[in-house]
Amino acid sequence: MRFCRRSLRHLLVLTSSLLVVSPRGVRAQTLMDIPHSIPMDTHLPTPANLSLRSLFLVGDSEISSGPGGLSAASEGWGQPLAAFFDPTKINVVNRAITSSSSRAYIAEGFWADTLALIKPGDVVLIQFGRNEVATSASAAGQSSTDLPLESSLPGTSDTFREISSPGTDQHGVIHTYGWYLRQLVVDALARGATPILCSPSPHRDWQAGHIRQSAGTYAGWARAIAVQQRVSFLDLNRILADHYDSLGETATGSLFNSLGTNTNPAGADVSARVIVGAIKGLQPDPLIGYFSEKATSVKPIKPPSPPALPQSAPSLQPTP
Repeated sequence: MRFCRRSLRHLLVLTSSLLVVSPRGVRAQTLMDIPHSIPMDTHLPTPANLSLRSLFLVGDSEISSGPGGLSAASEGWGQPLAAFFDPTKINVVNRAITSSSSRAYIAEGFWADTLALIKPGDVVLIQFGRNEVATSASAAGQSSTDLPLESSLPGTSDTFREISSPGTDQHGVIHTYGWYLRQLVVDALARGATPILCSPSPHRDWQAGHIRQSAGTYAGWARAIAVQQRVSFLDLNRILADHYDSLGETATGSLFNSLGTNTNPAGADVSARVIVGAIKGLQPDPLIGYFSEKATSVKPIKPPSPPALPQSAPSLQPTP
């Protein structure tokens, strides 16, 4: 059975990546030609009760505590989040991968596997940004063979770069971070699900008495895609940064691993509680009526005011 599912994954990814419409017209794309950055033996959970609605978590180490190799001192918010939902009413399915980027999750078939599980009425919570690697500065100065395999290009446009694997004849294409987020949203909507985009969680990086935010890069790009596609957005970069600011630098230090890059179990529980408040603050809240007793004391967090809609937004077709 595993062989069949993995073969189907490869077929779906290869089929959906053969032709892409871009400003240059229809072109060939061979993502499967590039070596994988995520171990091929990575296995992700499936819904425990198929008769129930599901909340899928899709992302990287901000969410994951499993595949990809987080140390025992680190934990993503996906695991503690499940306790805030009633398992007799909804499945919480954490399909995030610690080492993944938005590009790798799609290109290496994990999104195709997840899509096959999603049914109408499900909710998909999406957060990427930790492993995108190619910042504006680095992407501008690197050749196609220098970009890491998991990279996405900065921004939200339809810009793409053809790449080749160092020392081989293998080739592929890298799109922008926003392009990949947009594809996730379009695909989820096509399945009848409700996607919720999240900006990346902040690191323990204090500057002038405040946690540094990334509104000008990944957080801003995630917001832009949510606005373009008219889907719900959790600005976790800002909401969690504000929460850490309120706790102070000393108290916040106990919520992260020694590097300050990922939350530890205590920090993951704090993040999960804040995220539940942010979900409750959505209008409408797509998960009202599905929370557990643990979530009763969590108050809604009003979302930050959204920016004006961009003048135009590129369009994508759902993955077949």
